[in-house]
Amino acid sequence: MLCLLSLSVAAAPFKPASDLTLQLQPLLPLSTRMQQLSAQLGRHPEDNTRLELAGLYLQGARQPGYDDWFHRADELLHAVSQTGSVRYLLLQADLQQQQHQFSQAMQSLN
Repeated sequence: MLCLLSLSVAAAPFKPASDLTLQLQPLLPLSTRMQQLSAQLGRHPEDNTRLELAGLYLQGARQPGYDDWFHRADELLHAVSQTGSVRYLLLQADLQQQQHQFSQAMQSLN
């Protein structure tokens, strides 16, 4: 009986009403400090700014619904040129722990 019903029902593909971008989720709100650092990074890309902003993203990513911020922190850390600083290594290890890469986090701290 179910087979007969499934043959007669066809779903139409979704077509947006216009060519406008369809946003699936609202953007997560940035703090004032994060907005300032993002603007500063656009004008003068420096490692200290990237590290501070990555730290704020990691801190915020621990909130429910902010998982995408881990990816943003990772992008910022990959753009850092001085990867031997203590601050960088701590942030990198923190990110690795959040991704359950515990062995790599320990290696980052050695």
